[in-house]
Amino acid sequence: DLPISSYVLRTIPKANFSEVVFVKATDLMNKDVGYGTARSEVLEYNTYGMPKLVETKRGTTNQLLYDTENILPISKTTNYGLTDAQTSTYQYTKSYQGISKEISPNMLERQYNYRNSDSKISNIKDKDGQLLKKYDYILVPSITWDDVRRSKVCSGGQITLSVYVNGLSAGATAQFSTDGGATWNNANIGNDGYSYTMTPSNSYQTFKARASNNPSAVVTSNYHSSCSTAINWGANSCSNSGGNCLFSVSVTGLATDSYAEFTIDGSTWYRANVGNNVYLVTVPYGTGGQQYFLARVAENNSIVINGNLTKCN
Repeated sequence: DLPISSYVLRTIPKANFSEVVFVKATDLMNKDVGYGTARSEVLEYNTYGMPKLVETKRGTTNQLLYDTENILPISKTTNYGLTDAQTSTYQYTKSYQGISKEISPNMLERQYNYRNSDSKISNIKDKDGQLLKKYDYILVPSITWDDVRRSKVCSGGQITLSVYVNGLSAGATAQFSTDGGATWNNANIGNDGYSYTMTPSNSYQTFKARASNNPSAVVTSNYHSSCSTAINWGANSCSNSGGNCLFSVSVTGLATDSYAEFTIDGSTWYRANVGNNVYLVTVPYGTGGQQYFLARVAENNSIVINGNLTKCN
């Protein structure tokens, strides 16, 4: 269904203000008394649902005519049906950009020019090419969460959650909130990361982030604030890979949002590369024998398990 009337508030809504709802039985909108009388009413639509005739209460009646596709308005007549009716016409060079030329009732012409990169309007000129208005934009990129760098550390009965964002523009600093946006703190890890220490719980901690130069664009992420207490070996396998051994090792028992780290030399540790708990690694076959593995919990390196797997051929 298409709207017929629009209303404006005549008083500031009170605590008992009710939303507008459609009543199917009466085919009418049930509105709060805080809304005044209708400000405008659409008297006629075209077949594509575009308004053709609009009446403004205690004002003018306007007629809109559209292109052959019934989408783009090509003229607007105010005081339609009266002797003092006035018509403005519109032309389009590229339909996806907007109006390219407007001719007002007094025959004044305005030319609208757009940027090729993003079709935003760049300037407005008169019929002689004289500049009337120019538009400059400061484009602030949106930030996103960097889930690869985020981490947690469990120690001394506390958990420290560290989160990061990507996409900051030059000179900007990320700001973070851990209380739903009530208070904000600047990044305390470089200009794009934030660490927060709390008591572990079996629930999610909600983080909000924004850029200092674009505070209205807020992103939200949840990070589970639980700590792993023990891990065990899970499903493990070995297969031939071009004459070498391809091992797949896994662990079980990780807390939510935790991940495991693995080593085959006891010194260099690698994060799980399949999900949070599986590690794929290729080692030379040699003459067979055993391959030694260690696995640990990333947030608590004291939780370590070890084991041997037979090399396959």
